[in-house]
Amino acid sequence: MIVLALETASRLVGVALGEIDGGKSSVWAEFKDLRGRRHVEALMPAVQFVLDETGMELADVDVIAVDIGPGLFAGLRVGISTAKALAMALGVPVVTVPSLDVLAGSLASELPVHLAGASPPLAGGSIVAVLDAKRGEVFWSCYRPREDSGIERVVDHRATPPEVLADWLVATEGGHILIGDGAQVYASHFDVAGAVVCRGDDHAWPTASALLHMAGVEGAYPLHDRPNTVEPIYLRHAEARINWEQRQHP
Repeated sequence: MIVLALETASRLVGVALGEIDGGKSSVWAEFKDLRGRRHVEALMPAVQFVLDETGMELADVDVIAVDIGPGLFAGLRVGISTAKALAMALGVPVVTVPSLDVLAGSLASELPVHLAGASPPLAGGSIVAVLDAKRGEVFWSCYRPREDSGIERVVDHRATPPEVLADWLVATEGGHILIGDGAQVYASHFDVAGAVVCRGDDHAWPTASALLHMAGVEGAYPLHDRPNTVEPIYLRHAEARINWEQRQHP
């Protein structure tokens, strides 16, 4: 099954093309754009880039994978609307994966290394995916790693101030590994809470290649035969609506 993965939930615009076969995935080509909020301008040229790199045509694609958030409102709208349009034009289904699952899944196979490298070394461990939600908040979820390098979500998606997450980390104890730009932006809160923060661009944003791999986990994520049923995970109102409400009710 040939999969085209569209990643637009964060400032990173990503597209990957690859194959899923029997629950195993392979990425043939990937494009990343980190030049800011260029989702509209960058997404379709990125699709064409991965097709050209692999010598494939859009008609060869069997399924579209898309990140449904939480994340940037504008980015999610661009990615999801593009996924719907391509899927309906090609007559193929859409598989949807939350952004925090994509982040956590990208770390699952590396978790033993991060636990051993902590000072002092951590036993056990959970993955907390954290994206910067702006306005002094973070989007986050907690995951338990599985022996097959997969993940199980144990705390559902939340939008809270970083202090709330830090308090939760202290209360739950254990070896928490945090990944995502939200973890890096508010690292001082989480370092004090005893968590390990993965730093650097490689651990900052969900990527299209990680999205494609997660889409290949059998039975984990819904396959939409009717693309128009795909909806984003926002967790809160758009900033424009919040600003409007504040002006209406000062």
